[in-house]
Amino acid sequence: GSPAGLTGKAVTLRIPDRARFGNAWPDHPVCGDFDGDGKPDLAVTASSGRFSFLRGPFTRDGRPHAAGGTIPGAGPALSAPEPRTDTNGDGYDDLVYTALPHEPGTAGEGTLLLGSPD
Repeated sequence: GSPAGLTGKAVTLRIPDRARFGNAWPDHPVCGDFDGDGKPDLAVTASSGRFSFLRGPFTRDGRPHAAGGTIPGAGPALSAPEPRTDTNGDGYDDLVYTALPHEPGTAGEGTLLLGSPD
């Protein structure tokens, strides 16, 4: 059996063109419920200090339910806040962006981006 009774098949993530910026391949994906709708979302980096927010649920072929354009002012590395992904308890998972990838379990400095319905 699979861990915790989970079954499924990995698929390739499909990032819409409008959610891409520059030539950098999206990196440092962070999964969370950033818009508070109860469905997993994904945030990925883009070029020039930008990131993309991909709203779940995702289709079986790896497409997000919705995706807007890239958002400036975050990067180049994204991570989930520790020890709680919803730092202020408002029902939306949050993100942290840093200059370097975060090593889980270690202290680090970054900028907090609060989740919201938007």
